[in-house]
Amino acid sequence: MYDESKHEGAIALAKIKTKKNKKATDAPKAATLEDENLPEDTAKVIVKETSQKDDDHTSHDEEEVAIVANAGKDKKSKPSSKFLVSYQNKYSTHSLQACRKLLSRIKNKDEKVNDTDDCEIKFVKMFGSTNEVNELLDEEAERHISFKNHESWIMLSIFRGNMDKVFEYASEKDMICPFLLSIAPCVSFKYWKDTTQLYLAQLDRLIAKGDDSKLNAQKSYGGAVYRKVAVLLAVHDARAAVAELRGRGLFTEAYLLARTRYMDSIAEEMLREWAQCMRQNGVSSTAALLYLALGDLDSAASTLSRCTDEEQLSLAAEIAKTSGQTTLSNHIIEKVKMNATAAPSVDELAELPSRLECLMMKESERGEAVEGS
Repeated sequence: MYDESKHEGAIALAKIKTKKNKKATDAPKAATLEDENLPEDTAKVIVKETSQKDDDHTSHDEEEVAIVANAGKDKKSKPSSKFLVSYQNKYSTHSLQACRKLLSRIKNKDEKVNDTDDCEIKFVKMFGSTNEVNELLDEEAERHISFKNHESWIMLSIFRGNMDKVFEYASEKDMICPFLLSIAPCVSFKYWKDTTQLYLAQLDRLIAKGDDSKLNAQKSYGGAVYRKVAVLLAVHDARAAVAELRGRGLFTEAYLLARTRYMDSIAEEMLREWAQCMRQNGVSSTAALLYLALGDLDSAASTLSRCTDEEQLSLAAEIAKTSGQTTLSNHIIEKVKMNATAAPSVDELAELPSRLECLMMKESERGEAVEGS
């Protein structure tokens, strides 16, 4: 909710900071190149320091421009999947463990994930209740702050609809920019006017400080795709925003956006499409996890039953038994036994001859052939 008193206080605070910075600039300035009585050695030092600062600002600006240019260079390129959330890389390595956690919840009908001893699978909260999803996103927001990922924090807050927090945070960090101002009217016209006053106070403050790096900085906010999604949310078209993320293959972000905007039916469609994509790409454990999140135990058991790994097959048998498919469960158990008996053990494998022994065997065969002739 928009709190008018907070914005008026923030504007007043910004004006006070600006006045302080102007007073600081009115103090006697350091010697410059225009001083007539400046010693030659001092002039050389100032020239060197000035050129070095200019080079630093130039390189910084070039990096920012390169980020923006690369973001819009190839529209078909997939943006970073770790910009908003950081646990995608844990899907493949901890999917089976997460599957067992969700299966346990289905069996025991737990209402909340007990993650005290399962730190690596905290991401299963995203498949839980609304409170669990918010807890997970709060943890991600804290992580962004700890690593000073300010743009990620702001974009995550935009996804969650916390516009008041966005501008409060951006004002504290001197990060209000034309892009953020462009989405401010989504709250109200007065809100846009208040945030514009904050932006003007920020400009005065930075000009007084002479902080060119912040004045000329171009923020990417994760790239063109994320900025487009933010604009779609600003015009209250959440469905189009979810579709944009889905079209770019950002299933996690699309699913979380649907959950935070209380579009449960779209979130369910997203999970099913995501699971089918993982299944077609051969990522069976992640596909099974998504099917379990949907409550589709039959599809989860069927997906894992096609694997050859013993652990995955054992889990598939357990899921099939839980869903009441006794025949499929017994068939998978027989498959595990057949794989165990068919594969020879290490002790049964004959020891291969060394290279020297092979050469000696060839020489003996040649000698026998010569004697026979």
